[in-house]
Amino acid sequence: MLVGTFTRYKVAAVFGTIGIVLAALYILQMYQRTMQGVLSSAHERMKDLRFREVAALAPLIALMVVLGFYPKPLTDVITPAVGFTMQDVGAHDPPPTQSQAHSYAEQKR
Repeated sequence: MLVGTFTRYKVAAVFGTIGIVLAALYILQMYQRTMQGVLSSAHERMKDLRFREVAALAPLIALMVVLGFYPKPLTDVITPAVGFTMQDVGAHDPPPTQSQAHSYAEQKR
């Protein structure tokens, strides 16, 4: 996105880039302070996750991993709604195109 912006609006692209860099620095600094800082004496006795918390989070983590490797069940559920929405706005799904590597290999033969 910034590449296209830089070719047309250089000043806006520079400000956008500076904003992205500052946001990344802020997030990294916040993470360092909250996750890797010195442990206060008030929190020394606090334990990690209890069994109830693990039992609540484990199915969610398992679902994220499964859907990360095999998202078809989720995409099958949302495909009709996406189709209706695209029909309402007058858009259409572009036809698949050949990849450049594939077409180059066919040209070489």
